[in-house]
Amino acid sequence: MINEVHLTNTKIESSVTFLSAQNEAVLNKVQQLEVDAKKDREYITMLENKLEESQMLSRKTNIEIRNVPKQAGETKDVLVGMQKNKLTAKHLGLHTKEDTPIFVTEHLTPKGSRLYFLARELVKSRRFKYCWTAYGKIYLRKDDTSPIILIKSEAQIQKLGLES
Repeated sequence: MINEVHLTNTKIESSVTFLSAQNEAVLNKVQQLEVDAKKDREYITMLENKLEESQMLSRKTNIEIRNVPKQAGETKDVLVGMQKNKLTAKHLGLHTKEDTPIFVTEHLTPKGSRLYFLARELVKSRRFKYCWTAYGKIYLRKDDTSPIILIKSEAQIQKLGLES
């Protein structure tokens, strides 16, 4: 009887040792996967930033004209030939009920456009006084004497919104 109990205990110990070794191997694998996932996220962020820089460089000589009412028979030549002095629809020869302003802006990347929109919301909420773009980058300034802030992410804008 004691021999049977001893044999059973030996089998249990051997099973526990085997399961412990398997558990340790699984834990090591999970830890390695977590490290790999973190490296992958960092690499993806780096690639996204490189892509954003590339898109900004390719757009740096472009401008974007917004809020121009569509004209019948409009062509590229007609648009290029229009005068751009404090642009309004009236200056472009377009007759509207009111003097619709025309906006000329940098041709931002999709990410840049989103950041610019969110940054302008901080100005509209009066948390910041200035918001502008230069060479595809978005900047904010709280007031005339505060430092200029280069906006790089939505998370940064959210943080600035909460701090103000």
